[in-house]
Amino acid sequence: MPLMPSSKTFREAAVAALANADELYAEAKVFAENNHSSRAAALAVIGVEEFAKSVAYTLSAIFPEQSDGIRSRLIRHDVKHWVANKFEGAQIVTDDLPLIVSQATGMWPSSREVLADIFVELSRNGLSEVVPDAQQAKEHRKKNEPEDGEYITTPFVKDAAFYVAILSSGEVLSPNRVERFANAEIGGLEWYLDDSRALQEVLQDDQIWGRFSDGVRSRVERNSRP
Repeated sequence: MPLMPSSKTFREAAVAALANADELYAEAKVFAENNHSSRAAALAVIGVEEFAKSVAYTLSAIFPEQSDGIRSRLIRHDVKHWVANKFEGAQIVTDDLPLIVSQATGMWPSSREVLADIFVELSRNGLSEVVPDAQQAKEHRKKNEPEDGEYITTPFVKDAAFYVAILSSGEVLSPNRVERFANAEIGGLEWYLDDSRALQEVLQDDQIWGRFSDGVRSRVERNSRP
């Protein structure tokens, strides 16, 4: 039976995935600037998937006892898009907290404190709620599947950008059908990265990481007590 990765290993993987997401963002912009918009869109989607992995691995490093099966689940692209959606939802839920803190204390919280709020929100119902099993992710993907060729949701942009397809009507679809989505997909990846710039610092500094992970754990455990 393979050994479960350590908290340190998950943390290193989160750093690597986040760095890869940054590089994919830069490369997607270069592709778009050089009239390779469909490929730019695809790279941006892959960047979102790598960002999602960095979130899942960060949570696994904080809660290693909940991380069993995480690596195999993250092989699936639909699981990674579920994680990205969960992060977005947590960010939206906590969006007003900095203003509330500022009004109560007269001080604006740091980017690390804001990030901690997001990860506490993500962790409330356990890691399995953030990184679902294959069946949950498959059902979620099916609900987001586009019904026509006019609008293509993010999880499907990557395949559309790389492959030719034939519809049941006989229409041939080429990869250039996603060119118009390139700016939106690049912008989406930029939003994820901008909203978590503090994560790179948190993951790479041992002392900051210790305070961050212990703080998230203690708040989640305190909130879960009856």
